Amino acid sequence: MTTRCYLHFLGLTLLACSLLWAQPELESVAALQRDAWQQITAKYPEIAANAVQEFYLEYAPDLLKEWDRFCLDRPNEAVLFLQRMIDKFLAIQRVKDVNPQEYQRLLAMQKLESQIRISSKDVQNLAEQLEGKKATEEPKLYWELQQQKQELMRLLKESFEESQQHQQIEIRRLEAEMTMLKQRFQERSANQEMILQERFRVLTGMNLTAEEQ
Repeated sequence: MTTRCYLHFLGLTLLACSLLWAQPELESVAALQRDAWQQITAKYPEIAANAVQEFYLEYAPDLLKEWDRFCLDRPNEAVLFLQRMIDKFLAIQRVKDVNPQEYQRLLAMQKLESQIRISSKDVQNLAEQLEGKKATEEPKLYWELQQQKQELMRLLKESFEESQQHQQIEIRRLEAEMTMLKQRFQERSANQEMILQERFRVLTGMNLTAEEQ
């Protein structure tokens, strides 16, 4: 990874936090992230920072923000968090050429799970704002909370249904494989004597006589 690519990635990663953190905090996080990326690129020199950045900006932007928070609040775990992000990125990319259809499914699920995490935090934040208050005291906020709850349930339902559909496809694949295995088993059982005689011939170079069989 070039220094230019890294700085581009780092700048975009920290941009959302620049208005919230003091300058010393930003500098500390930036230094920690530089060190973390150096460790990652030493292990995976083929990784391009801009590719990782584009991937997470599109499919899981909340994890970029979460990494920033880790760097600030739990710096000892920052490298491990980035490693998990890289592992996920690489695992999905490996599927791209082997199974394009599965690759698209994984991308869609990554985005959906990100939306679920973001929505759940929105619900928590709204609930905290309403804590100790009646709905009549904050009707607008209460209505917003109800809408966000419904949105979260919609996303959870979509995730569940997609998971069930994927598992159903996998079950059918396994059932077809099991059918083929059963067929092979039955064929081998029916041809036991012929298989045994062939193995005997391969091992010894001799054929059994009718009396020896």
